[in-house]
Amino acid sequence: MKFNVLNLIFAIVLITNCDIAFSQKLAVIQIEDLYLTSPPIENKNTSISYLVEPSDNIVIQYYTCILNDEFSTCKSDDLLSSGETEDDSISVSIPKDLAGKYLSYCISAISKSGAYLPSENECRSELITNGDIDNKHSLFSYLNQTKNFSLYNAPITDAKDNVSFVTSNSAALSLSSEGDASLIGYGSEVTNAPNLPKAKEVYSMLDGFAIKSESDDAIIWGQFDTTPSYINQVEAIFPAPYAMAAILKSGGISTAGDMVRGGSISSEAQKRIDKLLGNDGIPKAIYHTAQAFLAVFDMPSGKQKLVAWGQSIYGGTLPDEMKSALSIKDVITSQDSFTVLDNDGNAYSWGHSPFEQHQNIQTVYATRYAFAGITKSGRVIAWGDSYYGGLLSSAATDFTNANPITRLCASDASFVAISDGNKGVVAWGNDYGAGYIPSNIQIELDAITITDDFHCASTEKAIALYDSSHLFVWGDKKYGGTLPSNIPTFSIANVIGNNHAFLMKAMDDVYAWGGVNQGGCIPDGHQCLSSDDSSLNLRSAINDLSDISQIGSFNTFSEFEDETTGGFYVRGFNAVVMWGNSVPDGVFNE
Repeated sequence: MKFNVLNLIFAIVLITNCDIAFSQKLAVIQIEDLYLTSPPIENKNTSISYLVEPSDNIVIQYYTCILNDEFSTCKSDDLLSSGETEDDSISVSIPKDLAGKYLSYCISAISKSGAYLPSENECRSELITNGDIDNKHSLFSYLNQTKNFSLYNAPITDAKDNVSFVTSNSAALSLSSEGDASLIGYGSEVTNAPNLPKAKEVYSMLDGFAIKSESDDAIIWGQFDTTPSYINQVEAIFPAPYAMAAILKSGGISTAGDMVRGGSISSEAQKRIDKLLGNDGIPKAIYHTAQAFLAVFDMPSGKQKLVAWGQSIYGGTLPDEMKSALSIKDVITSQDSFTVLDNDGNAYSWGHSPFEQHQNIQTVYATRYAFAGITKSGRVIAWGDSYYGGLLSSAATDFTNANPITRLCASDASFVAISDGNKGVVAWGNDYGAGYIPSNIQIELDAITITDDFHCASTEKAIALYDSSHLFVWGDKKYGGTLPSNIPTFSIANVIGNNHAFLMKAMDDVYAWGGVNQGGCIPDGHQCLSSDDSSLNLRSAINDLSDISQIGSFNTFSEFEDETTGGFYVRGFNAVVMWGNSVPDGVFNE
């Protein structure tokens, strides 16, 4: 990070130690670890923790800033606090109404005796939340943890709080600014729909929807039952593929949906919920695998406790090791397992596989049946099914040992490791599902510096890595792993995937490739024919939209990987264009 007037804070260090600065014989103080002891939450306190070597006779100089994004430069107007200390940590009080902004914190260490040269400045930035589910990391799960049902490849817009258009596997639920909800598509989500009231929020499952009304009551409906379910006085709703869980304004938890796959709370789990509520616990967030839920309670101690229900082999039985209080940083899920990451860097996993623990982890990602964690030193540890990326290849081990890894991408069965600021990337997992990068693409990647401007999208067996002027695609051709020659590789705004195909927005237009029947070919009445009406020209209809405000996907989740349906949509002003074999093709008014 570059600094402006805040350089003055540390200029004093250089002046007072100028005689040291010119001595090349003295060792430099090393900052070996720097992190927050708890995630930054608005209107709450956290602490900056650090380890320095040597640790005696050292003064820490620090400052904190509030930034609009994690890459901005800290300026004097952004300053939150500054000073110096000899303590082991620095307390930071975060003001109200800052959710979505970033807390940037920096430290430098100087020697009181002059026996060591000052350290380099070390800085970190973390997203400030309101204490609810961490939307930034919700896309790291295999089944994302947002209001809109989607897989690992969820478009970034799905993570925003103001979601007004959600999709099941065969329909969409739209919410106007006036609170009017409308359905587009077919299937039980539409045929069994109740009368739709004025709504505050909309949510989706694999084959169902929910509405939070203006009176804060919830209506849930879909394939799991011909009769809608109703939950009164709801604070927040958390959808999973087959069921939904809700935190009530009274502090309790209620569910609806498939009774076997998370829609019913077991008696043991209900007893634990009642006990936590009786001890002044407050439910703050609920996470899910395919057939189980995990609720996180904030306790008066400032730590968290957990409750799980649903199918045991999907993580629905809480291990004894997870029943004590934790300081939880994040929860990431695969199809059938939970991983809880605490603020001490411990990652605890359970579900289909036996309970296990990994240490020194700062971030966790998931494929269908595996997890991978980035350690505090930038290495990578993987666990779970090796076929799905649970074991690093030798090439991946070499790359991740030689380059500090900053983030990962995931498809259904493979991971990609990225070292921002360095050249090349590495993949591992299922070789036929994007776990192997073809040599010609690897040569191109090795020749350019990958920056944080690059983003990932994926289908089940292909990955797209792109920035505004590059597009690299690899994996199974049937899943979009081969880039057609007519797809531009410049002026790229966004790329998303469903199970079998990619959709890209570039140059104020959209382009699709991959599974033809799953949305990989936009019906134009000529080469690409609609199964609903062969004369439809949706390419022309997209061009007629007054503004392309959003692109999105219809994801078909199959626990046995045998589904071949899917589709895409493009939204404009008051209209949406939809196509694919799981949705009706056409132009629909919202």
